[in-house]
Amino acid sequence: MIKETNTATESMSTATESMSNEVKKIVYRDDQLPIMKYRGGTMAVPAVPGAGKTFIICNLVCEIIKDKVHKPGKILIVTFMNSAVNNFKHRISMVLQNKGINTTNDYEVMTIHSLALKILKDRPDVMGVNEEFKILDDVNKSLYLNKCISMWRRKGGEATFKSMISDKSLNKYASKQDKWWNDFFTTVDTIIGELKINDISPEKLKEDIKLLDPNSILVHISEIYDTYSKLLKSEGYIDYNDLLILAYKLLKTDDTVREKLQKKYTFVFEDECQDSNLIQGKILSLISEKSGNLVRVGDVNQ
Repeated sequence: MIKETNTATESMSTATESMSNEVKKIVYRDDQLPIMKYRGGTMAVPAVPGAGKTFIICNLVCEIIKDKVHKPGKILIVTFMNSAVNNFKHRISMVLQNKGINTTNDYEVMTIHSLALKILKDRPDVMGVNEEFKILDDVNKSLYLNKCISMWRRKGGEATFKSMISDKSLNKYASKQDKWWNDFFTTVDTIIGELKINDISPEKLKEDIKLLDPNSILVHISEIYDTYSKLLKSEGYIDYNDLLILAYKLLKTDDTVREKLQKKYTFVFEDECQDSNLIQGKILSLISEKSGNLVRVGDVNQ
């Protein structure tokens, strides 16, 4: 099969459906036709909200299944939210039913974190993770991170941090004493997430900040980051960022795990790619590396 690299054109208005002899016939718009011709290679599909991306992905997946291009593997569709997973499953099932195809074994739909969990559970020992590891959800993550920040405050961190902020800056928090603290929590959460995604451990950060000004915010965040990481490890937790990083490292280092997934998923579709991060992109690229079949769909304006 000849591999080809495509870039779909502009927005994808939803195609119309007409009834003829009680069989639905889909009439695709001109900007959708190149997408529906895809049968392999890499393809980027820019799609603004309301452009019908779910419609076109579902129909393309079903056409690939009908033509059996994916055999002997499966098609993997990765999206961002659990609600989107259920929507894709329902829509694909309906399209296949309309085509008279009865199958549930030719495709899988999941979130990136579900995929990462599936990868890590295959060989957690390789990554030095206990098989009984638990995932820290966003609610509990806030509780744990707040606990670590509170510990830092009690050790004089709050006074140190406030001293770095000019009186002029603090004026905007007048009558809202806790407002600056909420902003600080958001800053810490965001920076720790970025550090993890870029594979910067607390230990590496401690080395890197030795050359920084002692009053640099990274110096203080380093202490919180270190406490947070140790707390999660002591209680057997990994957060969502850890999950992605560990899954990526496992795919990168373990040939058996990587090759098994490459053999299983011969086509990879990534929905809402504008919301993906560096590690997510690397995970999907590794899975699709052997087949070369990767479709990324997202809003270029976001």
